[in-house]
Amino acid sequence: MPSVADERDRVLLRVGDFSKDVSAWMKTCIRRGGVPIFKTRFRNIDFGDNVLGICYGAAGAVPSSLFTNVPEEDRRAFLTESPDWPYVALKYGDDELKRMAREFGKR
Repeated sequence: MPSVADERDRVLLRVGDFSKDVSAWMKTCIRRGGVPIFKTRFRNIDFGDNVLGICYGAAGAVPSSLFTNVPEEDRRAFLTESPDWPYVALKYGDDELKRMAREFGKR
């Protein structure tokens, strides 16, 4: 099975630290009308202790990002519960992102 490092050479992809960078990436996605989605694998590539953030439906291009250093608790949640983006926003977001998540929950 190919490793993430092998595939990283073939794909233009931003890489960021999960707890430090996920909030800003999510806000960009949401502000452009997109929905942040997190994937633990794609086809035969398992991202290990990383997750791939993909912004679906944004009005402008929002590059996907491979987030590293994902805490085991969150990785387990992505694997077993498939949480929506508000889970991540409420846990790691700043006040603005947490507000966006609470508003989303009211819909």
